[in-house]
Amino acid sequence: MKRITLIICLVFCCFNLFAQRGFPKSAKEDKEKIMSEAYWNIWNPKVQAKIDKDIEQNRKANAIVGLQNVAAGSEVKIEQVSHDFVFGAHIFNYNQLGTPACNQKYKDVFGTLFNRATVAFYWKTLEMQPNRPRFREEYWDTEEYWNRQTDPKHQPHWRRPSPDQIIDFCLSKGVPVHGHPLIWGNRKWHNPNWIIDQMMTLEEKKEMDKLIVEYGNLDNYLDGEKYTDKYKNMILDVAHMADNDFFRAAKQAKHGNVYLDTSGSASFQNFVIEAAVAQGLSERILYGSDTYAVGAQRGRIEYAQIPEKDKKLILRQNAIRIFPELNADK
Repeated sequence: MKRITLIICLVFCCFNLFAQRGFPKSAKEDKEKIMSEAYWNIWNPKVQAKIDKDIEQNRKANAIVGLQNVAAGSEVKIEQVSHDFVFGAHIFNYNQLGTPACNQKYKDVFGTLFNRATVAFYWKTLEMQPNRPRFREEYWDTEEYWNRQTDPKHQPHWRRPSPDQIIDFCLSKGVPVHGHPLIWGNRKWHNPNWIIDQMMTLEEKKEMDKLIVEYGNLDNYLDGEKYTDKYKNMILDVAHMADNDFFRAAKQAKHGNVYLDTSGSASFQNFVIEAAVAQGLSERILYGSDTYAVGAQRGRIEYAQIPEKDKKLILRQNAIRIFPELNADK
């Protein structure tokens, strides 16, 4: 009996990225303009060098594999088939991309590139009619229906597929799922249109209409002083930091109690984090992940073109200042 011991190097969490062999690694390789110019300005050789260094340092480890009854000189192939690194995306466009080929490509990345999926549970589109939740697939959730649409983005349930079919699909791929959001006090995206007529009294409707008039304008919402002193000890986190309106809200807060967070996709775009730091807001930005992009959001800050001290503020120190109980060192 012969025993061969192999010393190999395991690369954690990146094995599925080989599914994207055709993805360009530089602006020069990006002949089809898959990514924007702003993206390639961020993804420069210096950043790539840091990524490569961090992979060597943090995502690789030595392992010993013992094989029995293997003849000397045999060729051995080792393939990583799973990992513990949570890397996912929302699956809101399931069967909605217009052609069977596009839909299949979309499905293929779950269980290969992505090992997690976020399912839409927005009440507004989950229960568009009272007491008739859209859990099961109906015709208007099918691929045939979406392939017939000339302007799918204007359908009321665009990016809101019925969840049962998504969960069944993900289970078949061995992909854990979570729903987003459970509840959200947002009239535009979450609260059903019918809820106001059915559940609000006439007085409540009048009061809500007054608030809409008063705060329906973004300038009124950001600059209004009506409640500034009353709630001066309250920490207000304005989620999904995106542009100058957010920056202005934090900078002009009378009591310095307005913070911004990086959750959602907006902070990936157009150097938003860099722009906020340039405006002196590094002590008012909190790390946020939202639904599925925990690692991606962390990486966006780690590789942002800002000083290291500002990265530490965003990733940890600002949160500890607001919530001292988070400091495990004490």
